[in-house]
Amino acid sequence: MIIPTEEEIDQYLYELRTTIESEDCVFNISKTDKNDEFMDEYPMRINMIKQLIIDLTCGDFSEILINNHNHHKNEKLYLFGPIVDLTNILGQTRRVQIYLKINYLRNNKQVIVVSLHEARYKINFMF
Repeated sequence: MIIPTEEEIDQYLYELRTTIESEDCVFNISKTDKNDEFMDEYPMRINMIKQLIIDLTCGDFSEILINNHNHHKNEKLYLFGPIVDLTNILGQTRRVQIYLKINYLRNNKQVIVVSLHEARYKINFMF
């Protein structure tokens, strides 16, 4: 298990924000059933998702996971659990904890949102 310091997560978030705000950022959301179902229930534009990530704090951080896909075994996935107010397709606003897993490839200026859906279990925070 990788246990980062709060300063390391601050630095990660600073670099992530800087990349997302840059003109040459490649930003993708993985196509999974859970992500698609969440996006169907809570329609969010790319700019809203980017802002959600930009607004992350150390207090939203849970853990670092090692990517388990064969071609990406050396990549680290950062898990966050922000609690935000979202409006669903029926126009109802509710407070939702989001399970947000990010793969940030610094060298390529690429941000991949691996998971973006409502948390299905309690997320434990590191800080």
